[in-house]
Amino acid sequence: MAVKPFKKIEIIGLKTDKTKLISSLKRLGLVQITNLQSNNAINITHYDEILDKLNRIYDNLKPISEKPENPFIGERVITADYEKDVLKENELSDLYEKIRKHLNNMRERSTNIHTLEHKILKLQIVKDLEVPLGKIEDSPFTKKRIMIIPYGQLENFNEIIKNTSNLYAKKITQVKNQISFLIIYPTIMEEELVEKFSKIDKEPYEITGEPYAPKPLIEKYEEEIENNSQGLENEKDILGKYLKYYNRVKISIDYYKNELEKITIGNNLETTEKTFYIEGWVPRDKMNKVDEYLKKTNILYVNFREPLKNEKVPIEYKNAPFINFYESITDMYDRPNYSELDPTPLISLFFTFFFGFCLTDAGYGLIIVIFMSFIIFNKKTKRILGNSIKIFYVFFFSGIAAMFMGAITGGFFGITLPQAVAKYVPINLSIDNLNNSAIPFLKFAIYLGAIHVAFGFLLNMIKEIKRKNIFMGIMQNLPNLIIIYSSIKLTASLIGAEVNTPLWLTLFGISMILNVIFSAPESKGIKRILKGAYNAFFGFTGLMGDILSYMRLFALGLATGILIFVINTVAGILIDLLGIPGYIFAVLLLIVGHIINILLNSLGAFVHSLRLQFVEFFQKFFEGGGKPYSPLRETFKFTIIEERKEK
Repeated sequence: MAVKPFKKIEIIGLKTDKTKLISSLKRLGLVQITNLQSNNAINITHYDEILDKLNRIYDNLKPISEKPENPFIGERVITADYEKDVLKENELSDLYEKIRKHLNNMRERSTNIHTLEHKILKLQIVKDLEVPLGKIEDSPFTKKRIMIIPYGQLENFNEIIKNTSNLYAKKITQVKNQISFLIIYPTIMEEELVEKFSKIDKEPYEITGEPYAPKPLIEKYEEEIENNSQGLENEKDILGKYLKYYNRVKISIDYYKNELEKITIGNNLETTEKTFYIEGWVPRDKMNKVDEYLKKTNILYVNFREPLKNEKVPIEYKNAPFINFYESITDMYDRPNYSELDPTPLISLFFTFFFGFCLTDAGYGLIIVIFMSFIIFNKKTKRILGNSIKIFYVFFFSGIAAMFMGAITGGFFGITLPQAVAKYVPINLSIDNLNNSAIPFLKFAIYLGAIHVAFGFLLNMIKEIKRKNIFMGIMQNLPNLIIIYSSIKLTASLIGAEVNTPLWLTLFGISMILNVIFSAPESKGIKRILKGAYNAFFGFTGLMGDILSYMRLFALGLATGILIFVINTVAGILIDLLGIPGYIFAVLLLIVGHIINILLNSLGAFVHSLRLQFVEFFQKFFEGGGKPYSPLRETFKFTIIEERKEK
């Protein structure tokens, strides 16, 4: 339950070997550097420009690549000679300029196509006009206009035409809900007609000076679109010839990103005129490997030491394969610090069981297990989700716990168990047996809560002993463990159980007195007693409240079963009322109802199980504040290196 132990590493080397050593440390991937300084004066624009060119090339070759890429990591390139496949700077510049030329041509042709399509769309409304638009010109005494009238305003437009003398209007084309008209009127009527036409809220059609009628002009534009489209396809074909560089571009992105990081780190290290200094962390079990590796380099000095008391040591979990899936649950709250225990092993047990307790149905658990299996045993899904797949394993094992609890409580999609089977179920939670099973089920939840909270105090005691606070660690935690157990015994005696009441009452009283004495060690004299009494009283009431809050397990477990019963009962009523058609509606209700019930109750089970860990359990011992171990290493988005010879 402890986190992985670390050693502090100190390295001194010659500045001439700095870049080579950083490159070696990145390949080793075990040293987390902690003494980096921010140096904003360093100019890294050159590498930014290289990466910008590479990313532009990649973004434009990706759509025409034959292989569909993973949306998260792209298509991996497997290479045995990483540096050899990297595009050199002059080669990259030449490739970038060639691709940019074709992209500019493609962009120009695409713009032309969109412009011509817009012009055709505009001409559709006047396509039946038989004269070129350029010939519709005003004379000294007349005005010519093309008006686009919405079909809903046609009656108002006809009314204006009818009541206006010396006005000529000819219909041109109707397209969908619009009609175009050619209008001719005396110039002196301009002001009058502008006012009348403003009532139908339509601007005059903009007349261009094209020497073609609309139909021939549309044909001309369509021909130009065809030519541009063909040219665009030709440019795409030419661009496709550069796909031979596609893998090298991806390799180069990874390479130059690592080079940029290497230079940035090197420039931000502490240096003198001739030397540089690195300080960092190494897992203790990897110390010898790092030491042997560094002895092969030209470093001047290397030293390993234990962490000092107040040093911020990075945190790396050390858990078995099953337990490490639950690290995602711990991280939702915080990562443990270096001086405390990792609660993940206990979370893996309690969270899983709490989840199953809240569902208490083997059928629902089976559905969750099947659904999660499609995710966690699918290689493609694993690759897409990466480390996030851990939470799906948590649901998988929680589904198994729900199946186990279903077996204990006799729950399987609410189906009534045969009497021969039901008599072997320890806590039968069927509706007709709740009078007999509800109280034992409630006791089970409370006892489970008492055990969970007790583990919190036990972990706190172990943590303080580990910190050499042995006496106070025991005196501040052991009394609470006794209080929990003695309270259960005394409560049992109140409801008629045979218990040695004087003994447990004595232990309870002694434990409360110890809490009064040791719960406020920072105070002195009477102030310590008063503050201790205050802490002891509210500590006890809070402790009882924490344990009783585990009744939520009981409530959620019953709620799941009752909702299942309601869904099944309503389905049966539909069959009784509707006969054969009722079977169809009943099946639909069962499918939809149970799916919704699984989703809602699984969400409730997850949230409340999480709350019991974070509030009732963690508050007893957990401090958190740890930062993940993040060693200096090469990062590859696209590249998988098969083999590599050290230089």
